[in-house]
Amino acid sequence: MLKETPEKQANSFVHLLKRLPIQDVFLFGGILLFFVVASLGYGSNSSLSASATVLEGRFDALHKNKMYKDIGYSYDLLLLGSSQKYIITADYANCLDVELFDAAVKKGDVLSITTEDKNQALVLSIKKEATTLMDINCVDTKTEHISIYVPLLIAICIVLIWWLRRKVKQDRAATETDAL
Repeated sequence: MLKETPEKQANSFVHLLKRLPIQDVFLFGGILLFFVVASLGYGSNSSLSASATVLEGRFDALHKNKMYKDIGYSYDLLLLGSSQKYIITADYANCLDVELFDAAVKKGDVLSITTEDKNQALVLSIKKEATTLMDINCVDTKTEHISIYVPLLIAICIVLIWWLRRKVKQDRAATETDAL
């Protein structure tokens, strides 16, 4: 006796999408679009502006300032022969490697300081010869993982909710057919 072989079902992603209701296909498309847009949106910020000024001066002092209600610290950088006080804001204070700065820089050492054109007092980076002591791009480096993980986590949560909703519908349909 000949047995008929059942047709092979394609287990491809496209075949799965064809079997899904149109609402679910749109949901998956929305999740994919959200993930792409959110990933691009998070990673598009660049901290160092193109309009920056590089100054050189001799180091005098670095003072740590406590912010109001203990929300963080900022630093004042003073150079010899300059009345200008250069500020490292609390947002970028974590980018300054203070131990390396204290070990590498002595009073009178030449520093290369990058400041904003619009606000000459705001420090963007500090270098001593080839050693980078501060660079505000560390903020981008620290948030780089967020640009991928946050949208991915949201997309996974949406897929999980969708899957649970679909599973509940299937269970209800199975119990209704069993009851008949």
